[in-house]
Amino acid sequence: RQQLLRQEVVSYSYPSVEGANRIPESVIERVRKAIRVTSSVITPSGGSGSSSSSTVRIKFTQNRGSGNYFRWEISSGQRYGQYVSSTRYNGQIPSIIPAENEKIAAEDYSSLHNDPSLARKVSLHLPVVTVPDKFLSDINQRALLVSDVLAEIDKIVPINVVADAFWSGRLAALDVRDAAVSDALIKTARQSARKITAAHGFVNMVSEKIAEDRDQEPPSTSIARWRELAEAGTFTVDELSEIATLSESQSQTLLEMASWGAFPMVYQGLYQARSHLQFWSILKASQRRDAQAGGITYSSLSEDQKKLYQAAISDPSGTTYATTGNDLGNIQRSSLKVTIQEYPGWYVYRNGVASTYRLQRGPDSDNGAVTREEALKRFRQLEQSIGPKDVLAMVRTVVVFTYSTKDGTLSRSAFELPLRRETGE
Repeated sequence: RQQLLRQEVVSYSYPSVEGANRIPESVIERVRKAIRVTSSVITPSGGSGSSSSSTVRIKFTQNRGSGNYFRWEISSGQRYGQYVSSTRYNGQIPSIIPAENEKIAAEDYSSLHNDPSLARKVSLHLPVVTVPDKFLSDINQRALLVSDVLAEIDKIVPINVVADAFWSGRLAALDVRDAAVSDALIKTARQSARKITAAHGFVNMVSEKIAEDRDQEPPSTSIARWRELAEAGTFTVDELSEIATLSESQSQTLLEMASWGAFPMVYQGLYQARSHLQFWSILKASQRRDAQAGGITYSSLSEDQKKLYQAAISDPSGTTYATTGNDLGNIQRSSLKVTIQEYPGWYVYRNGVASTYRLQRGPDSDNGAVTREEALKRFRQLEQSIGPKDVLAMVRTVVVFTYSTKDGTLSRSAFELPLRRETGE
């Protein structure tokens, strides 16, 4: 419990790995009996069978925001023959940390009501915001932000406002009719959990839990750079590995931004390959080049790199294929080879995954098309309203981490980068 108080994330593992506490055998037996992990998998011969849990990871993550709780997650890796599948369970438990978000006393809004510059009447109807399809995430709307509201008010009545720009400053919508600017600002502050005052010609609006929000906010300069690279089609595994080093709470914020179309979707990499990406982040540029060429050996790594290598190769949530055991002896004799494969395609995006159409870009008589015209003809068989500008040339990029010895594969993990749009084709 003391460890949970001091750290944001505490991990346990069975069998033991570097960077995680060992789970006692007695706990493992209770976990196996409780969740009875079995799965049906495809065997090399084409049949199916069941396997028992072989690796288990347990992770606790603090959340000191609203609710004050711990997230827990159990990942169980199962192997049958050369195929590996993982099962993840998660939930919440009350925190042992004393609640810090006690009820805030009633706000005094007299400083706003007494400011004559905020007395002008305004009417605002602001629903969720429609966003451009820069990231092609099947989502074309995002939450209304405090900054959106302030920008709309400023168009009607120029005001001086000092406010935080945290992602937590969101509203479902805002609707005010013939109300004073002060009341519109107060309603915005209440719906976004902001404290608001006015003094010396400025309105001040800040989060009620500014320290927690700051901890949960990814660095704004990094977000801007990652977003710019994604828009330009130059987002690589290196940038995704930087994202993988964010704290748990920052990662959750980034994924929430992606779910609203405000950032490229990186869910698969963060959930299926985070440990592999964290290892990648600590490698030097020369080591990354070697890994993509002939591979890098475990023995060539520094001690800190070896710890993350072991954690990655033993992560049940990231492994999909293995032909030999990942015991320490095999790990010490292993090497890592990273391959990056690109798959060109034609895409038509609509709001909602079910309305998104894809074709391979190439001479495939069944599932492909060489030109946009051919792709358009195929797409119109599904939906007549699709036009030439709706058909986008995209590239799907798959990154594969393979850890192996001369005797076989210890672990293989694959994940996708955000889709890249090609221009000028």
